[in-house]
Amino acid sequence: MPGGCRWDVNLLERRPATVDIAADNLWVQIRLTDAETGTAEPPCIHARLGGDGTVKLRTHRAPPALLLSQTGGRLIPAVPGAEDITVMAEDDLLMLCSGDVLEHLPAGFRTVIEGTHPASTPDILAALDDLMADVDGGAIVAVRRITAPAQNPNEGDQR
Repeated sequence: MPGGCRWDVNLLERRPATVDIAADNLWVQIRLTDAETGTAEPPCIHARLGGDGTVKLRTHRAPPALLLSQTGGRLIPAVPGAEDITVMAEDDLLMLCSGDVLEHLPAGFRTVIEGTHPASTPDILAALDDLMADVDGGAIVAVRRITAPAQNPNEGDQR
C-alpha cells in the first residue's frame, strides 16, 4: 500500500454479524453488517483506510464509529446515515461496532471516552473482549494507524 502508514486491524466477533476485510493497492476496506439485515441491505458501516492515514467512513444504519486520539474521543460521522473523511494520526484508534454491540455498550464507550479504559493497551483484543463480556452477538473492529517502516533505498538492488 503506498503512503507512510500501515493499519493494524483487530476483530472481535460474536455471531451473528458479518465482517468483510479486503485490501488492494490503495485501500483497506472494512464492511460490518448486522446479520439480521440480510445481503440486500448495505453494510452498517463501511470504512476505507488509505495509505496516507485517510479514513473514509460511512454509516448506513449503525451508530457512528468511535475515534480515540491523544486529545480524546469523538464519534465519526457525527450522525448515522452520513459520511465523513478524517486523517488518523499514528496510534489513533478507530472502533467500528455493529448495532448489536452498541446497544449493549453505552457505558463501556463512555468509559473509553473518559479515558479510564485501557484503550492504549497493546492487547486491543483483550480490551475489546472486556467491553463485550455481556454481549451475545455482533462485532467490533479496532483499527490502529501504525507507521510503516522506512524502506531501504537499496532494497532489491542486485549489484
